[in-house]
Amino acid sequence: REIHLGEWEGRSFDEVRSTWNELYEKRGTSFDSVGPPGGESFKDLQKRTVPAFEDILDNNPSGSIMVFAHGGVIWTLMCNYFGFKLNDIFFYPMDFCGIHLLERTGEFMKLIKYNWSSNLS
Repeated sequence: REIHLGEWEGRSFDEVRSTWNELYEKRGTSFDSVGPPGGESFKDLQKRTVPAFEDILDNNPSGSIMVFAHGGVIWTLMCNYFGFKLNDIFFYPMDFCGIHLLERTGEFMKLIKYNWSSNLS
């Protein structure tokens, strides 16, 4: 499940900006720790997605798996496994329908492909 936007869910950017301008601006510079009212920050999202992903991996120890997820979920997983800062996630572009291939060996995660989409054209 993608990030929960709380009271911002389903509202336009203009409406969010005009109603919660100060919070919107603060989240724009600290989205790792600042979330919408009743919603999640990216740290909150990461606390939820990493254990869920680990469960998927642990329950499929001998095979390949495929996970379909929104960008926020993928970014938080990448940050967890590869040491990126959550506040820097938008510096790593992600295309719609991009493929990210990871390989786990024991305790280590290896990034094989990132944002790969050449096969979709």
